[in-house]
Amino acid sequence: MRSLQVADLFCGAGGSSTGARRALKRLGLEMELLCVNHWPVAIETHKRNHPTQGGPAMKIIIESTPKIVELRTPGGSSMQARVWQGETEGGVPVQVFVTRIAPEISVDDPDIDTLTEQFERELRRQADPRPTVQAIPLRVII
Repeated sequence: MRSLQVADLFCGAGGSSTGARRALKRLGLEMELLCVNHWPVAIETHKRNHPTQGGPAMKIIIESTPKIVELRTPGGSSMQARVWQGETEGGVPVQVFVTRIAPEISVDDPDIDTLTEQFERELRRQADPRPTVQAIPLRVII
């Protein structure tokens, strides 16, 4: 059976991995999974929730840039994404196209307002894009 390589960026509980696996199965494809997150607890949680999915895990550190691109699918739909830049734990430069990001704060957390404000402040901070990030064209085919 043919397989496809899939990266679950910001992996955690593994909902995206499960959805991708189910969709690919319907298409008659298997999935080779790479789990990516900056937080070791999220990677371990993913491994516990999906022990049979195997696949390597990668720790990355990324930061937001002001660079916005338009992602286009082969079907012609599009969405905007912010380019984040960073590197793997081993020092390999990476670029991440983020279309959505939200804090994972329980509604029962007594500090929800403070944590949400902190998240919003941190999200507004941006790094100067590296030359390779600056060179990404406005439209990126995915």
